[in-house]
Amino acid sequence: MPWEEWEQLKHEAAQRHSSSMQLNQVAPEPGGGGFSEDLKTDKGAWVSAGEGVTGLKEGITAALAKLISG
Repeated sequence: MPWEEWEQLKHEAAQRHSSSMQLNQVAPEPGGGGFSEDLKTDKGAWVSAGEGVTGLKEGITAALAKLISG
């Protein structure tokens, strides 16, 4: 392939991809840091969720042992 043809192909490819991607989004509120002041968390809810996940550890450990031995 001649050098000029290669340069032409690169130029055409660059023109096809020259449009930039734009993600639609809501405009940020003035002075906002991205966090809502009324967003609250409850420590008790996190503790409860953690306790529920702890019970999964035994089942996962047993399943992993079966996979390794199988």
